[in-house]
Amino acid sequence: MAARRSRSRETGGAGLGLTVARQAARAHGGDVTLIRRAEGGLIARLDLPLRAGGD
Repeated sequence: MAARRSRSRETGGAGLGLTVARQAARAHGGDVTLIRRAEGGLIARLDLPLRAGGD
């Protein structure tokens, strides 16, 4: 029995996960962006601010 392809893969959607990830990143001063690759596919980029450590 073959596994069914997910609906998001069939329609090209990113799904709810991207929205949740972006909200979490923005809550910490960052963001999530998608970059379309010329050869196909996407790169998901997560940017978060870096703070110097301290005691």
